[in-house]
Amino acid sequence: MGKVVMYSSVSVDGFVADENDQPGPLFDWLSSGDVPLDESGEVKVSQASYDYTRPYWDQIAVTIVGRHVFDLTDGWGAEPPGGIDHVVVVSHRPAPEGWDPEAPFHFVDGVEAAMAKAQELAGDRTVEVARKLRRRSGAGGRARRRGRYGRRTRGVRVRQALLRVGRRAAPVGGS
Repeated sequence: MGKVVMYSSVSVDGFVADENDQPGPLFDWLSSGDVPLDESGEVKVSQASYDYTRPYWDQIAVTIVGRHVFDLTDGWGAEPPGGIDHVVVVSHRPAPEGWDPEAPFHFVDGVEAAMAKAQELAGDRTVEVARKLRRRSGAGGRARRRGRYGRRTRGVRVRQALLRVGRRAAPVGGS
């Protein structure tokens, strides 16, 4: 079984989204460079960001997200982001109407089912859990509280951005 990594981006003043529930400048680094980070060529970063991020992304086989993130990204156009093989979506709702059943997205009802499906798909590779740093929301928060992952690490990327307003992150160690 591969490792499970919980990951989130947060501003230096402790926000995970702006007042419109958008990442705002937290992800500006993904479009501020000239080095393509993935095959799409849409994501371009600095050489330093590429050298740091690409080896990490290459380890990830599956990302687990909640339905809110899936909806905000419009399902990444049915293509998992960054060269990731599969996305597992924790949702009490089915896939959207007209969703391509061949797309490598797996809709499951509950954290336990998501972790089991992700680990099955990942094999010895990494499962990344997109973590909203809020105490009681997001797939990552539920997985952490329920202890549904074994060998794990946490990745919190602090961005040099001040949002000043929006959705505040809970402390990483919060319950």
